[in-house]
Amino acid sequence: MATAAQAQWSLTGNAGTNPATNFIGTTDAKPLVFRTNNLASGIIDYNLKNTALGLHSLRDNTTGTLNVAMGYQALILNTTGYSNIALGDDVMSHNYTGRYNVGVGSQSMYWNADGEFNTATGVSSLVLNVSGTDNTASGYGSLYNTIGTGNSGFGANALGKSEGGDFNTAIGYAADFNTWASYSNSTAIGNTATILASNQMRFGNSAVTSIGGIVDWTTLSDGRFKSNIQSNVPGLVFIKLLKPVTYTLNTSALNKFLHPNGITDKDGKKRNMPEMDAAITACEKILHTGFIAQDVVAAAEKAGYDFDGVDKPKNENDVYGLRYAEFVTPLVQSVQELSNVNDSLKAQIIALQSQVNDMLQQLTNLKNSIIATSINSALPALKQNSPNPFNNNTVISYYLPPTIKYAQLVVSSVNGQILKNIPLKSYGEGQVTINAGELAAGSYFYTLTVDGQRIDTKQMILTK
Repeated sequence: MATAAQAQWSLTGNAGTNPATNFIGTTDAKPLVFRTNNLASGIIDYNLKNTALGLHSLRDNTTGTLNVAMGYQALILNTTGYSNIALGDDVMSHNYTGRYNVGVGSQSMYWNADGEFNTATGVSSLVLNVSGTDNTASGYGSLYNTIGTGNSGFGANALGKSEGGDFNTAIGYAADFNTWASYSNSTAIGNTATILASNQMRFGNSAVTSIGGIVDWTTLSDGRFKSNIQSNVPGLVFIKLLKPVTYTLNTSALNKFLHPNGITDKDGKKRNMPEMDAAITACEKILHTGFIAQDVVAAAEKAGYDFDGVDKPKNENDVYGLRYAEFVTPLVQSVQELSNVNDSLKAQIIALQSQVNDMLQQLTNLKNSIIATSINSALPALKQNSPNPFNNNTVISYYLPPTIKYAQLVVSSVNGQILKNIPLKSYGEGQVTINAGELAAGSYFYTLTVDGQRIDTKQMILTK
């Protein structure tokens, strides 16, 4: 039989123990409580299913169940909150009734009072949230400025901020709001990615130069879920008002606007990040091509177009942005308008060409008719020289009825200067030969004059 001394645990260690029968704990349903310096330092509660380890961890709990608190003052003020996990010093140290929260990292969810369904992993993540729900923060200082507040009356709520701060996601070092705010349904992914308003997503910081993947971004566009569909998109009237420009981005000024208080650690000290400074300097040298958002707004207003390609500031802390994919629709409309104009012009050209051909045919028929009539009616007539153009000699044929008194063939330059005056003395069919050596290369006119009246004028071309 073991002696009383043998049945006690030694302060300097034990040997020969049997895990089946030797243990530190209780044999009834009472909680197992730990103390250091006579201060509450942990508990394993069979009835409430709570587990705590760390000075003052889960100290004030009354009826809260299924909580896990590990670290100095983790869940210290929790009373009825349940199903929370707090790992790290001062994690959820102001939680009273909040439930289903997970906080990992020093001071994560520090001011949370009754917020629920939040997950914060990283030192100082979700620090200022009081009552905001369904937030996810991963990374040092992520969602630090989220001051989702309700009616708890605790912590940051005393600042008098508005309610909100729900359904936000931030992944990355200091991925956060740009100022104390209660934005909702927003996402920031990347080192110091910054949310400026509710219902907003931001990827990367101002030093990022490329965001992409193997395939293009897909915008949901199912006609089954669209209503009030109208074919009223302005095309050229809007596109012609746009002002394409090149520019460099003042990234330093943008960062000061996005982070007016700078990037600090949990002790309030500004962080020195030379690699980021170098990246920002490199970004400021890049020549960009695009539009100025304010110019696009002015163009849309002038065109009477409610254009959704401009992301206007939602508050005084927000900035202008452009959705370049939205420009595709008015550009397509412009191309279609130009195509319609082009098709119309083509049709007009074809119609005009047909009319010209008809007129030329009519003129040819009329000319042949006049010549035939002149010959048949014993009227003077002048024919086209042959060959034409010519580079040696050419022959001009004519007809003179016997009733005329005087006829001549006058050769002149294109500016009206008379070069040759050839009298025609024979009647009936006649010919005049023009020697190429008598003229310089060029274009000339020859005219048949009978009894002082011009009968006809034609053009001949001499090439050499």
